[in-house]
Amino acid sequence: MGELSVTAKLSFYLRIFFMFKIKLELSTDVSFYDDSANIPMVMHLPVNPQKYLNPGSGIIYNWVYDDKSTATLGEKIPVLIKDWVQPMRKDKEFIKTIGKNSCSGSSICRYRFTMNTQKNSFSMNFKINKDLVEKGFFPVYIADLSNYNEALNWNLDLDEKKIHSGFFFETSGLEQGSFPWDFWLRLNQSQTPKHHCPYPVSIKTLSKTIKFN
Repeated sequence: MGELSVTAKLSFYLRIFFMFKIKLELSTDVSFYDDSANIPMVMHLPVNPQKYLNPGSGIIYNWVYDDKSTATLGEKIPVLIKDWVQPMRKDKEFIKTIGKNSCSGSSICRYRFTMNTQKNSFSMNFKINKDLVEKGFFPVYIADLSNYNEALNWNLDLDEKKIHSGFFFETSGLEQGSFPWDFWLRLNQSQTPKHHCPYPVSIKTLSKTIKFN
């Protein structure tokens, strides 16, 4: 990817009465193309989050920008502000009001984030079912996680010398069960992926090898 590279980190903040596990996984049909990758995600919730999770609980994707990088947010992506902190901590319905206009009547909501450097661009594209968005599960952009890490009790291990940005997905409004969404990674803002691989790609697992040609 030349000068552009991204490291993603998944973090969970859970405040619960007894221990249980949330399982987040990639489905087996990850697809690699010439300029993009489609990564279907599935989240398994073994108990009802509405009963056991506090408001402000969820998933965070975070990264550190290069000094020469700039970012462009899709118009539907809300940006976290300090006025939302107290409502997010106290009211599970609050986050739903922020995302209620994200889908424009469609059953699928689409969110796009683009990171630009001097030579390349890299985009993250999320396709999320409207019923999940209506329950508060959609990307909220955070320009600097350190401004909210303590206030929302996330306890993320952040490098104080760097500015960590990211997306927060609220999970406290979901129900028990399994929830899928699509995650696309694209280079150079390609809207239409090229459906072939420039080189053969193999993914090795404990049980089998998946090959892409």
